[in-house]
Amino acid sequence: MYTSCLNYGKPDKGHRANGFTTDGGFAEYVRMSERVAYKVSDSLKPEIAAFAEPLEETACVLLPIEPFTKALREDHRLCLQILSGMATWVKSLVSLLEGIVLRDALGRVAGYLLQAQADQGAVISLPGLKRHVASHLNLTSETLSRTLRQLREERLISEDENGLVIEDTRELQRVAEGFYPKI
Repeated sequence: MYTSCLNYGKPDKGHRANGFTTDGGFAEYVRMSERVAYKVSDSLKPEIAAFAEPLEETACVLLPIEPFTKALREDHRLCLQILSGMATWVKSLVSLLEGIVLRDALGRVAGYLLQAQADQGAVISLPGLKRHVASHLNLTSETLSRTLRQLREERLISEDENGLVIEDTRELQRVAEGFYPKI
């Protein structure tokens, strides 16, 4: 089995997009150049293979099953660390789902920007393409752009050459919570 992930977006390595990309668009077979593929471990079964497009610098690790399960049996601290990490991700995913189900576009975008500010600091740079952020928030690219424009018009955020800046954190927090006094 082979994958092109390591060469994604590197035309000098022969990568180019073939076909289409859309949520839910899958193919059993994909035609690509040998130059863009690299060998995946034979221990990875084809029925569990998946394709993911990373939004930021990413490392993929394949752990051999026997040494890993042995380490889990012997090192209880490792088990607790793994459970803690998994619990953090579950909490994050539940929060994301609640936001998608219970909030409108303004609330979702405001919440995303506030979280990004907490993670990145004063200036927020959106990861990758806007369509990735839109997809993450279960919005269309157009709705995301329209919502960001609306937040700029209300002077809750601004944009400079480095990225987005939250101008009124308190009011943006109210928007994220569903209160819309200004908008």
